[in-house]
Amino acid sequence: MAQVSPYVRSRLSEVLPSEAAVEALSRLETTSFPLAGPGSELESRICLGILKVVCDSWDSIWVEPSSIEKFDDALELAKLDWRDLLVSAGLADADWPEVLRRAGYEVPEIR
Repeated sequence: MAQVSPYVRSRLSEVLPSEAAVEALSRLETTSFPLAGPGSELESRICLGILKVVCDSWDSIWVEPSSIEKFDDALELAKLDWRDLLVSAGLADADWPEVLRRAGYEVPEIR
């Protein structure tokens, strides 16, 4: 079961409609990501990747999906292969903390 940080919890509550935010957080908290132990840096990075995908604007000529649709897609991708999620969020490389900082996200303390 994922340990969702207060920061991710707060930001998702800001960008998703209230009922959708409660459901999304519940789904996120009951998801386990292979090889990412509860409370680990990797799990935190995956949750931040989901948040970043939800919050970032969609770069396409097509109609942008809603925030809850983005959340659903990001969570499903993370469950299938969290490495692909990190790539799509721009957090796959060693500079991921700096990528988050530049984009205006809070970076967790790295142990």
